[in-house]
Amino acid sequence: MVNLPISDTLPTANYNISKNLNSVNFSHTSQGADLFYWTFGDKHMSNDNSPVYTYQNSGLLTVTLRASNAAAMMHAISRTIVIESGSVYLPVILNP
Repeated sequence: MVNLPISDTLPTANYNISKNLNSVNFSHTSQGADLFYWTFGDKHMSNDNSPVYTYQNSGLLTVTLRASNAAAMMHAISRTIVIESGSVYLPVILNP
């Protein structure tokens, strides 16, 4: 991700995941950010701070959070989750 020109401190995107069957609670723990853009790996997205998302299909999915601040500086983090038969599995984080 490129932030040019550098106009402010770069935020740090981060999030926690908790699950209940095929619903996932994404809770941002980002620092220095006030705008959030989530992609859930299945063509759906959200601008909520900490969304709850219910997956409809099984698969290996990459969830990405892009966090930005008022100066338009942005940072992103992606993690992989597994959805199987109505349950969410959180494998070892492949790309922290």
